[in-house]
Amino acid sequence: MTPFRTFCKSRQEIKDDEQEIKDDEQEIKDDEQEIKDDESKNGRNKMRKTVVIAMIIGAAMLFAAPAGAFVAKTGDMADKTNRNISVDEGVLTLHGLLSEPQAGAPEEIAIRFMRENLGILNLDETILSGLRHLQTKESLTAFHVRYQQTCGGYDVIGGQISAHIRKDGVVQVVHNGIKSIVNTFEAPLVHKSAAFSIAKLAVGFAVPLGYVPQNIRPVVLPIDGGVLAWQTFVPALEPLGAWTVYIDTKLGTILGIGDMASYMEIPATLFRANPVVLSKDPNFKDNQLGINDESFDGMYTDVLVKNLDDTLVAIGMLSGPHAFIIDNIEFAVDGVTDFVCTREDPRFEGLMCYFGIDESQLYIQSFGFTDLFNKPMSIAARGLPGVQNAMCVHGGVLGLPDPFTEVLILGWHALASTMLPAEVPVAGWGGDETDGFIDTAEDPIVVLHEYGHAILGDAGFTSGGAEGGAVHEGFADWWGSICLAPYSDGLWDNYIGEWFSSYIKKSEAEGVPPALRNMVGNKTYDDMEGEVHVDGEIWSSPLWDIWMELGRENASRLVLESIHFLPASGGFEDAAFAVLQADVNLNNGENGYFLLKTFEARLFEPAIPEGLNTLPPVVDSGASAQETETKGTPGFEAVSLIGVLFAGLVALVRRRQK
Repeated sequence: MTPFRTFCKSRQEIKDDEQEIKDDEQEIKDDEQEIKDDESKNGRNKMRKTVVIAMIIGAAMLFAAPAGAFVAKTGDMADKTNRNISVDEGVLTLHGLLSEPQAGAPEEIAIRFMRENLGILNLDETILSGLRHLQTKESLTAFHVRYQQTCGGYDVIGGQISAHIRKDGVVQVVHNGIKSIVNTFEAPLVHKSAAFSIAKLAVGFAVPLGYVPQNIRPVVLPIDGGVLAWQTFVPALEPLGAWTVYIDTKLGTILGIGDMASYMEIPATLFRANPVVLSKDPNFKDNQLGINDESFDGMYTDVLVKNLDDTLVAIGMLSGPHAFIIDNIEFAVDGVTDFVCTREDPRFEGLMCYFGIDESQLYIQSFGFTDLFNKPMSIAARGLPGVQNAMCVHGGVLGLPDPFTEVLILGWHALASTMLPAEVPVAGWGGDETDGFIDTAEDPIVVLHEYGHAILGDAGFTSGGAEGGAVHEGFADWWGSICLAPYSDGLWDNYIGEWFSSYIKKSEAEGVPPALRNMVGNKTYDDMEGEVHVDGEIWSSPLWDIWMELGRENASRLVLESIHFLPASGGFEDAAFAVLQADVNLNNGENGYFLLKTFEARLFEPAIPEGLNTLPPVVDSGASAQETETKGTPGFEAVSLIGVLFAGLVALVRRRQK
């Protein structure tokens, strides 16, 4: 039996239980207060989180539009083969991320892409099998593969296709200039000797140009479904030109005629800059006999002529890896190679040509371009006696083994007055009765201008039409000037031909030298006149702006990369697109906004390559409030909206606390 007290508590035990209950009740109250404190604390934390979230949302809204645009422009799309298509000057261009990264030789990737995209490129297997590989160039960021269209074994004039492949195997750009040829061809009925005679009559051939060989070959002209023609090349001193005549192989009729040479009309000088610049006198002129006198003292620059072939120099020839002087002049007598001479020395023109081209090629290579006319250029420094001109003849029309080589021929010892209209006296232009001799090869910008033509030709751009010719001339002016900039102290870099122009041009303003062309200008697409040298300013002026904005080295690197992306023939907008594509590859497109504005100012409307940043630069954080308001800071309205949302959130939190 269990004791009673086990079930019935004593008074003391009851008191102890009551105290324990009170303690428990107090503990509950303490817990409730702690819960309230936690809720209050949580509310404050929630408010802090709200503020942080609001700030994040505000920042996102501030930069929502730019960020979205940037992703759309530069991010690899979910579809890795995003394609854009444009057609200009008969060339169909695809650009974008046209393929996945892939392994293989550039030629294999190019042909594989063409075969997989026959429809979109308007090709078929017959055309594809007839393609002849012309060249593969490696630039800083890509491989550039070019093919020549053939039909029945004959080259189709103007029929080229090129693929531009990023170094990870992504096809970025394809230029398709393939022509529609539906006819078949029989053996020529007109013999090639008869075709030569017809061609000479057509150009009024009188005096041969001994430095350049004649050539003839059958080709297909893309007219009337395709016409087989003799392409005859007739270089002539009189009339001066690298004349190309197309003659129907059946009928012997003339289908086309043109001068294929690139010319430069700039005066003579013996220095790293011309005497007008070196004298800092915009009215400086040569003496009447064209001799070396005291007025030229102090203008000579000591240089090291590099990369000479010592074996050839020892027997009197001037040759190296980048230039070969073909004049019949003995540069070394009895093995003595003393090249310290003045403008009266017959070797001087050849030395100027050799040095200028060698230095220009080394400048190109300094950026990493090792395959951009990295070969000897044949130069006749005194090739045109009595002629005030220069010409650059493309190897393709010469039938040379390398169709991308060039031959440079320059005028020598011509009177400035020979450039004037007969009815205009020298004094009416030059300001006095003197008349100076013009030795074209002595002016470094003449040589480098012509070398600019060679660079473009080696990259695969043959010109094609008035716009293409203007692109050639504009680039050549710019290249000559940018190469000589280290020697001018920034004086008159934008002017072309000050020395030559001192006899045949008047100055446009006080303190400004006469000049043939000026790269600073506002010419646009609508200002084309149809003369390639004059229209060259339409392209040289945006290149000048790029030089001024990016600096000499950055601009050189960008533009040299860009010329690899040109089609075989094209115009201003093709050249502008090529610059934009080069900026994407070299600089992630960060200069896109500036470049587009520069081209828009000339009324160019180039295609926009994938990855180009088209947004304006971010406003400087140090700008004043007034400047910021004037410029219309992006996201200002978003900030106001965030303020309203934040106030609403705060009110909601307070309501919950109550």
